[in-house]
Amino acid sequence: MQKARACRLGTPCAPRTFKQLLACRTLHHPTLDAERIAELAELRRDRLYAFSNDNDPSQIPLPALLKICAAIDGWELLDFALEFYGRRTVAVARTGAKDLLAESMDVSVAHGHLIEAIRDTSRDGRIEDRGKARHPHPTKGPPS
Repeated sequence: MQKARACRLGTPCAPRTFKQLLACRTLHHPTLDAERIAELAELRRDRLYAFSNDNDPSQIPLPALLKICAAIDGWELLDFALEFYGRRTVAVARTGAKDLLAESMDVSVAHGHLIEAIRDTSRDGRIEDRGKARHPHPTKGPPS
């Protein structure tokens, strides 16, 4: 079992719980003090301390956590919370997505084409060359 070490500036922290990690990232930030982080997250400083205290049962609201992550550029806080569910955040810049809105619209358009192809096929039970040209297979590219 991992033994907790004292969490001090200049020494690496070994947080075992989310609250310990939150305390480490907010109380020991190299450039921002806890009061400024609380201000950026639109929290009272005493609430920030409560959210990062293992003896306090209160839990941090998701919007406040996201604001803290953005303020300190510490998304590992969110990843730590998501790890239990087998999830991790990924920056949009790393996904290869051009624009999240454009990508989601492409999915909607492709879904519409699929429904249209199913409707056309269900009329007579077969797809003709004209139907194939109108509804190309999404992984095969445009018809030649």
